[in-house]
Amino acid sequence: MTEKNQEKIEYSNIPFFIKNISEKWDYRSLYDFFVKFGSFKFFKPVFSSDMSFIRFIFLSYKEERSVYYLHEHFNTKNFIIDFSTKKDYESSSFVDTSLKAKCIELKNKIMHQMNKDSQEKSSASLYFTDKNKWNEKVAEIKEIIKKY
Repeated sequence: MTEKNQEKIEYSNIPFFIKNISEKWDYRSLYDFFVKFGSFKFFKPVFSSDMSFIRFIFLSYKEERSVYYLHEHFNTKNFIIDFSTKKDYESSSFVDTSLKAKCIELKNKIMHQMNKDSQEKSSASLYFTDKNKWNEKVAEIKEIIKKY
C-alpha cells in the first residue's frame, strides 16, 4: 500500500471570488469563517470592469497579548479585496486601468493614515495597545472610505 502524497494548498495564491454577498451579512464573521475552515490568510485582489467600486470597508482585528491589529479588507458588491499583499496586488492584471489607479490612490491614502500614528512603522498593519484608540482609528479609516 502506497502512502498518498498530501500537499497543502497555498490559499493565499488563489484568486478568491465570492458572488452576491448580501449587505446584511456580518463580513467579519464571513472572513473568520474562511480563516477557520479554509486556512485563508489573504484574499488576492480580483477585479472586473463591470463591478461597482469599493462600497465599504471590511475590518477585522485580532487580540494578541492585549495588542489590537487592524487589517484592511475592502469589499465591493461581488469581491473581497485585501491590499495587504502588496506584491500580488501590484502584479495583478486589471481590466480597468482607471479603477486600478483609484484603488492604488485609496490604498495609499489609507496606508498614510495608518502609518501616521502607528507605533510600528515597519508593519503593514497598524497596532494599538489601547482598544479605544483602535476603535478611533477604525472610525477615521471608515471616513476615508466614505469619500470614495
